[in-house]
Amino acid sequence: MKNKTKASKKSAKKSKKEEEIEQSAKLQEESQEQKAEGRKEKADNKAEEVEDIASVDEAIEVIAQLKLKLRESEEEKKQLSERVLRLQADFDNFRKRKTKELADGIRFANQDLILQLLPILDNFDRTLKAIEGTDNLTAIKEGIELVSSNFRKQFSKIGVEPIDSIGKDFDSEIHEAITSIPVEEEEKKGAVVDEVEKGYKFKDRIIRFSKVIVGE
Repeated sequence: MKNKTKASKKSAKKSKKEEEIEQSAKLQEESQEQKAEGRKEKADNKAEEVEDIASVDEAIEVIAQLKLKLRESEEEKKQLSERVLRLQADFDNFRKRKTKELADGIRFANQDLILQLLPILDNFDRTLKAIEGTDNLTAIKEGIELVSSNFRKQFSKIGVEPIDSIGKDFDSEIHEAITSIPVEEEEKKGAVVDEVEKGYKFKDRIIRFSKVIVGE
């Protein structure tokens, strides 16, 4: 009996010792787990820091690219503005030149006509000079006819032609009747029998009506 009691006490002491060992092992295990979690947490924080640093670097790079694009855009805008100013200046010069050319064209529009009429004036001067030194009416008449002929030739060159009216039927499109006179010939009735002032046309346009006398 005593032996059984002694064995029981010994067994109880052993169980307590095992419990202590198990508890100690459990505490160590928990401690190791806590340490592992701490290391894991530190690793996570470190990764977040690295990620944050990477994000900042990317942001700096994006900002740098945006600044570069902004400078390029400003340079392009500057070049476009300068080009617009040059085009505006060229257009202003072109407009001024055309305005001057138009004004000169209007101002000197009759220059060619004057140049063609000057030889006729020269002939008039020569005829007047010849008349002063002669009493020959035939020569004077020939001189005046020569001047008149030259005058008509110059008019013809620029498109001015006289209207042939005598003996033609009266036409209100080219004739202006001054008066009418009775005529015996049947074919002269309604026709131009005399011309008071010759009419002219310029390139198919009537520039002056013939003032005529019409038979009736």
